[in-house]
Amino acid sequence: MLRSPIMTFVLTALLTTAAQAQAPQPAKPTMRERLAALKAHATAKPIAATSKAAAPTVSPVAHGQTQQPRTAKSLACSKSADSSGLHGKPRKSFMEKCKRT
Repeated sequence: MLRSPIMTFVLTALLTTAAQAQAPQPAKPTMRERLAALKAHATAKPIAATSKAAAPTVSPVAHGQTQQPRTAKSLACSKSADSSGLHGKPRKSFMEKCKRT
């Protein structure tokens, strides 16, 4: 007997569906298991509280380089920008102009 492509498709679909129906499903955790996991999670100490040593701080300057001290002019320009309430790009352009003069 010759099988048409449609018949082959239908048979394959039926066999695949039957195989999936017979596959065991993983067991869901019971309410008791869920509550035990929640209790264990809630009573666990945070990692930061259990560590004895403080986390190392990362310097904004690359390793091996030293940070230059700020000049008096730079500090004066920064205070002026603070009093003007400048932030972001306007502050950057103000600082550049201020330090040039």
